Amino acid sequence: MTDFLTGLSTGSGGCLVCDGLDYIEFDARLARDGSCPPTTKAAYMALASFADIENHTTLTTDTVATWSKEVRTARLPYRKTLAACIGRSVDTFDRAVNDLVDRRFLIVQPQTDPDNDAVADANCYRLTDRERWARQLLERASATAPAPVVGPDGRPVPRVQRVPGIDYIRLDARIARTGKRSPNYKAVYIAVASFTNINSRAITKRPPSVRELMACTGLGRTAVTGSLAQMRADGLLSTRDNYLDPADGGGRAPSSYFLLDARLWRARAAAREDRELAAFTGGWPHQADGGGRTRRTGVAA
Repeated sequence: MTDFLTGLSTGSGGCLVCDGLDYIEFDARLARDGSCPPTTKAAYMALASFADIENHTTLTTDTVATWSKEVRTARLPYRKTLAACIGRSVDTFDRAVNDLVDRRFLIVQPQTDPDNDAVADANCYRLTDRERWARQLLERASATAPAPVVGPDGRPVPRVQRVPGIDYIRLDARIARTGKRSPNYKAVYIAVASFTNINSRAITKRPPSVRELMACTGLGRTAVTGSLAQMRADGLLSTRDNYLDPADGGGRAPSSYFLLDARLWRARAAAREDRELAAFTGGWPHQADGGGRTRRTGVAA
């Protein structure tokens, strides 16, 4: 892959590594909401990369009270760090947080330094999307299936901003934390991911048109196509041009998309396993003692 995807390291320039976290979860309906600004979606991605994957809550100051200052700075979601993740100012990040709170996707709990209550520390953020997904699951289970909208030929009629049949999508955690790509880029990535299969990362049926991606992101055609081109250059996206049947008039049809982020997740997981295995074998130096049956045998550490 490219240096953009594989060369990220811990630093203050918006280039932050997610240790042990390959992907994050993002609300599928918000991914297709064109009224949500790209900076709000980028802030959601950044917050999710700091939150626990199970309860979607960031660390509290009490939990890391005994950690070193360097580790606390890297693991706690400070506003300056989160602003660097979206490549915008702290004020812009604060406006995005307020937007998430107004949309009822986020609860912010101010925190103070464990050693001094008068000193403010990193906030504790809790994303409320899991409760939303559980409620939507119950709603789908109790509702009757709507009749599909079909055209004269009996085929489904494409509609802008189709309602996703899933609650959440998976997004690359490192892209969520890098400020090297704009919120517009991330908004297009989120929109494309909402149409792909969550496991295969491919769109095989009814791929979205550029018009649909524009509606899902609230961006213009130039911004959407430019972000798609940048995703292809980064090695994050592969596309295939489609054409209508000559009997239907020919011409271009919506392109098919294939996200390559799952390959990155597998590569990172394999690298972690190699490091753990090397640490395990390297931490147990031993040699045979060469003794016979009458002597005590074993290993010498």
